[in-house]
Amino acid sequence: MRWVLLLLSLCVVLAGCSGTGPADRAQTTTAQPPNEEPVESTTQFSATPSSQIKTPVTATPRPTSVSPPPGTPNPAPTPAPTATPTPTSGATQATKEDPQPVYAEVGEWAEVTVSGETDMRVRVDDYTIRDEVETDGGTLDAPEGEQWVVVNMTVRTLPGDDVRLGYTQWELMTVGPQIPQPDDAAMRRADYQDILPDETTHEKNDAERYQVIFATDYTRNMLFVMHPFGSENHAPLVFSA
Repeated sequence: MRWVLLLLSLCVVLAGCSGTGPADRAQTTTAQPPNEEPVESTTQFSATPSSQIKTPVTATPRPTSVSPPPGTPNPAPTPAPTATPTPTSGATQATKEDPQPVYAEVGEWAEVTVSGETDMRVRVDDYTIRDEVETDGGTLDAPEGEQWVVVNMTVRTLPGDDVRLGYTQWELMTVGPQIPQPDDAAMRRADYQDILPDETTHEKNDAERYQVIFATDYTRNMLFVMHPFGSENHAPLVFSA
């Protein structure tokens, strides 16, 4: 019995081997891809930090000078604008210097040239200090706390032009800030024959006596000053008492 089973098994094996042909082998064969060697890339990449990458700088072209063609005249340079001077006020403009005063004492002559034409000599002959002066109706008292100073003078002119005079050209300089001029009331009311008017014409080549009256509270160290009258021009005359 055991031999029968062995024979049957052998027959089955042989039948399976004989049924497998070339076609069946072809269907069970798995296709293998051709053997290909891997190709190494020749391109190499290096990792460069972004901070080291330099941005290309474009150079700014410089202007080039163009020479004019031969024979072309060079253009004349444009002149710089001239600043317009600013006009200055009359107070800041140069003025003619005042002439230096001429000094003399009471009883002495002082000489000046008036407006460049006429030589004039002036002398303060004397002065008197009074509490009142005579008028047509009586007397005129000096202002309270002050006294009258009556000044007698002589004016002489040489040949030339007539000279204009007036009592407002005289001043009395003394201690204190005030520089009094002749007192208007005394000059109008005083009964003196030679009182100097507010304006008069002294003829050329002539000599006259005049009087002016001041009111002051201080009668020591006085200076009598004669300035040019109106449009006349001459140095001031200063007479010390």
